[in-house]
Amino acid sequence: MKPLRRQTLTEQAASHLREGFQKGRWAGQLPGVGPLADELGVSKDTIRAALSLLEEQGLIKSSGWGKRREIITRRPRSRRSGSLRIGILLRETLEQDNTHSVRLILGIRHALESAGHACFIARRTIIDCGEAIPRIQAQIDADKADAWIVYGGSYEILRWFIEQKVPVFAIGGRFDGLHLASTATRLDAAMHQCVDALHARGHQRIVFVVPAFWRHPNLSKTATAFVERLQHHGLQPHRDYHVPDWTETPEGLQQLFEALFRTTPPTALLLLEPGYTIAALAFLAQRGLRVPEDISLVSLMTDPLFHYRVPEISHFDWPIDIHVKRVAQWVDAIAAGTAIPRATEASAVFREGQTIAPAPAGATIHTPKLTSARSH
Repeated sequence: MKPLRRQTLTEQAASHLREGFQKGRWAGQLPGVGPLADELGVSKDTIRAALSLLEEQGLIKSSGWGKRREIITRRPRSRRSGSLRIGILLRETLEQDNTHSVRLILGIRHALESAGHACFIARRTIIDCGEAIPRIQAQIDADKADAWIVYGGSYEILRWFIEQKVPVFAIGGRFDGLHLASTATRLDAAMHQCVDALHARGHQRIVFVVPAFWRHPNLSKTATAFVERLQHHGLQPHRDYHVPDWTETPEGLQQLFEALFRTTPPTALLLLEPGYTIAALAFLAQRGLRVPEDISLVSLMTDPLFHYRVPEISHFDWPIDIHVKRVAQWVDAIAAGTAIPRATEASAVFREGQTIAPAPAGATIHTPKLTSARSH
């Protein structure tokens, strides 16, 4: 085996500059030889030699005596003849969303940009626009894109999108009956397993906390699977109690918990978002209620913070790679002019942690209708 050859100082300087080009540290014209030498801590002669090496490699070009060298911008190579500008319309900002959503969206951006496309996130989210279609239209008109990815869109918003000329792809959201390209996570099988596990331990008063677009204009597939599984076990669920309305603010969630525990408290809580779960844990601690001895708890999404909690929180594992691959395939098809509206689904998996226990003694079937926390 030949020994590894050590890079010369010139080659090290050239590698540093090359990496800076790739990361966007420098763009357009390079600084002069003096400033670069000071920044890298080498002599001007070393910088001149490194620049000559980069010129030979076609990464920079000389603009003439006494003028700064210009960086030659190279677009990432694409597998297709052209690249597209892809916009992503989020339901809420990534800063306010859960870890699953952050990983999914960043995975999509990386996949599309690696394939040579330009990918950006719209400046205003669906919630920023008040879910009002005229405001969303203004946003779409302002942010020109060859195609749009809508994450967590309502039925009305997605129906409006498919009437536009620009191609649209839905990730999650409510697109039942709509003819558009989409990918979603199926939760019904995991939900059935979850409800079965709770019912086997004597739970009858089980409350599922979800956002408004999972409840209106009708229950989502997952919420419907939850209600139907309760019925499967001989229970008579009341929508106002088992899938309650609430105002989607921290104060509104607190008011919901207070209303739930005012008269006939639930023996189990199912919470869609990790944020809901953290809020529920804080509320229960204030009430002196223990998880799972006094109340069982399941978060439909997990979060890295949960790894530090004992007992381990029961949750659903949602797929990511399948959705990223599906979006990348759709964008490739759009670029090739061969895209067709196709729906893809992947299933979540129920992970029974340590926050499910037998229902407290004395728990009854009686489930009063909940009205005080409604958002009407």
